[in-house]
This record gives sequence, C-alpha cells and structure tokens, in this order.
Amino acid sequence: MTGILMSDTESKSEIVDVLIAGAGIDGLIAALCLHRAGFSVRVNERLAMLDPIGFGIVLQPLCVKLLYELGLETQLNEIGIDIRKSLYYSHHAQLVYAETRGIDAGYKWPSYSMHRDNFNNFYCIVYFKKHEMHQFI
Repeated sequence: MTGILMSDTESKSEIVDVLIAGAGIDGLIAALCLHRAGFSVRVNERLAMLDPIGFGIVLQPLCVKLLYELGLETQLNEIGIDIRKSLYYSHHAQLVYAETRGIDAGYKWPSYSMHRDNFNNFYCIVYFKKHEMHQFI
C-alpha cells in the first residue's frame, strides 16, 4: 500500500519504505516528495494533534519552487503572503537595512510568509485529501 501514514494508533506493523520522525515542515515536505517519487512513507509524530504553535514562517524561493512542482501553486497563493521586500528599522524608526525578496530579487519564484499553523493545515487538508493518502491523526 503506497501512501503517507501519519498515525501512532494504526498499522504500526505495516512495512513502509521510509519512516520520518516528526510532522514539522521538513518532515511534511520530505513525505510529500517521497510519496510523489513512489515510496510508501510513514510520518511518526509524538503529538496526537498538530496544535497551532509557533509564529510566522518564510518560505524561500527554492522551497516555493518545490511546492509549485507538487501542484500546490494555487493553494499556496491563497494562504501565503508574497514578500517582495524586507525592511528593517531601528527602535528610532530609522531604516537600517532593506533587501528585495523572491521574484523582485531575481528568482523565478516568490517568497511567502504565513503562520506556521496555516502551513500545517495546508498540507494536512489540501494535499493529503487531494491525493487520498492515509489519514492524519
């Protein structure tokens, strides 16, 4: 059976090609890429449920490229904020540093900012259901 199994309550004895420890950003992306390549994958997460922990994250252009290649461009555009420039100010409101980001910086893909929970829900809901993978608990 090919798919991504993200559960500590079912099929512990099921043999899979790849076992990933942790359903963080890296674990989810690795699982999606490996599944796309035809591997059966199990993601073990110590938490029973992914709670909205943490704050914002920034997806750099090469990460966005990978997500676009997975067919997730439309969904990513819906939940992410396209970052075109980063500005840093002192506590006296003086500009300290500025840099362009994503497409404006010469990349072929944008940079996105979003809340970590939006990113996790994005994968659990949109991608796993779209590809009819095993359940996520």
